[in-house]
Amino acid sequence: MTGNKDVVGKLIRTIKIKRSELMRRYLGREKIRAAILVSANPLMTLSGKHAVQEAFELCGAENIFRDLPAIAPLVSKESMLSVKPEIIFSTFSVKNKSDWLSSLGFKGKNKPELFTLDPDYILLQTPGILEGIKQFCVEVDTVRKKRAAKLPAK
Repeated sequence: MTGNKDVVGKLIRTIKIKRSELMRRYLGREKIRAAILVSANPLMTLSGKHAVQEAFELCGAENIFRDLPAIAPLVSKESMLSVKPEIIFSTFSVKNKSDWLSSLGFKGKNKPELFTLDPDYILLQTPGILEGIKQFCVEVDTVRKKRAAKLPAK
């Protein structure tokens, strides 16, 4: 549309290379149960119908709300507790992560890790999404490493 075929072609190649690098690094690793929340009040998540599902798949995370019928469904505190996420990503600021997780009903060892993602990088369909996916992968890997450290030695 812009007539800048060379610039667009270079951008597409760069995106494909970065995506391939993420796939090589993270794809096939042990799954981590995860959720992404895009609203705190009401609680709203993203299902597998949203483009962010690719981040889950590339990073070895299981979107615990993948099969919900809506793209951005509302979820209850009870449903959050029942699906037992190991990690929750929020696209909004949370002042005190531990207190906020407690307000959802998560207690003690059942409390998931909570990370904030920049919505401009993870939700917008721009080249910047690769930076959001990279951050997503790094945080999933952090939880994966913590899980491995807790396992008894063989």
